[in-house]
Amino acid sequence: GCEPCRRELPALRDAQAELGDSAQIVLVHADPDESKGLNMLRELGVTELPSLVDSGGEIAEAAGAPPVLPVTILVSADGTVAKVLPQVMRGPEDVVDAVDTYLGQEVS
Repeated sequence: GCEPCRRELPALRDAQAELGDSAQIVLVHADPDESKGLNMLRELGVTELPSLVDSGGEIAEAAGAPPVLPVTILVSADGTVAKVLPQVMRGPEDVVDAVDTYLGQEVS
């Protein structure tokens, strides 16, 4: 598996708890073998976030994301891409900061 992804997933889960209804985190699996991603999520206990399979890279391409993993794509409520961050989110605060900065959501 992707070690940086493995490190980032718990941070994403914890960030969603902090963000509440102000933003929704959706996981996107790039591996054509869908079971690998699902097994990793189960193993890490990250099972409450919605996830999509994008083995063909259509989502990344549509967002203009570089071919690196992990990458965070911040999408506004109107469906436009606000920011692409090809970096590892090291903790929930990184995720919440990114949402504050690029989506302008006030997270209390």
